[in-house]
Formats: sequence, C-alpha cells, structure tokens
Amino acid sequence: MRRLREGTGSVWGRWLLVVCWAGVIFAFSSWPSPPAVGTSLIDFVVKKSAHFTEFGVLALLLLRAWRGGWRRVSLADQLGALGLAAIYASMDELHQVFTAGRTPSPRDVGIDVSGAVSFLLLRAGLYHNLSK
Repeated sequence: MRRLREGTGSVWGRWLLVVCWAGVIFAFSSWPSPPAVGTSLIDFVVKKSAHFTEFGVLALLLLRAWRGGWRRVSLADQLGALGLAAIYASMDELHQVFTAGRTPSPRDVGIDVSGAVSFLLLRAGLYHNLSK
C-alpha cells in the first residue's frame, strides 16, 4: 500500500498546490483585458514573462506532485510534468476563446511550454550540481 506521506508533504497537499496554481492561472486568463503596463514593448515583455513564469512554476509543481519530491526524478517524470503543463497551456488558450476581450494565441502556448521546459531544465541542473 502506498504511503500517504512521501518525500516533501502529503500526496493531497502536493496536488492541492497544483490545483491552486492552476486556479491562479485561470483567474489571470479570465480578466477581460489585462491592464497595460507602460509602453507597448514593456507591456509585451511583462505579459509574456508572466506566461513564461506561470507555466514554469506549474511544471515544477506538477513534477513535485507527480514524483512525490525532488529525488530520483527520471526523464519520464519530467516529460510527464511537461506534457501536463502543455495540455493546461492549450486549455488556457481555449478558455480565452470564451473570455470577452481575450484572443487565444498559439504563440502564447509556445511561450508557456518554453517556460515549463526552462524551469524543469533549471531544476535538473541545480539539483545535479547541488547533489555532487
């Protein structure tokens, strides 16, 4: 029988963090038109950086929930977390079809997935270097 507590936190607690973070992403996507930030270039950079970061954090939370911690994370574990993040990124853009003032963008899905990949690679590199 699988223990309820493994590694860092309970199974339910780890997945609750994923659900809460997905809710934060959903809430941001529900704004009819995000407020502009400075000039159009600054606005673009801030909004796309938010996409990148939101889904990078989601990928890390998914990996932690999926694997049960940070130790012995395989490539398959990371690809599973990346796949789930990519699916949620696509669903997020689909959600924007039904949100007034928002338009879905395949480019945003690419930025979201790039954030997920980058954060997973950064975690792998940091973990590898710290475990030496």
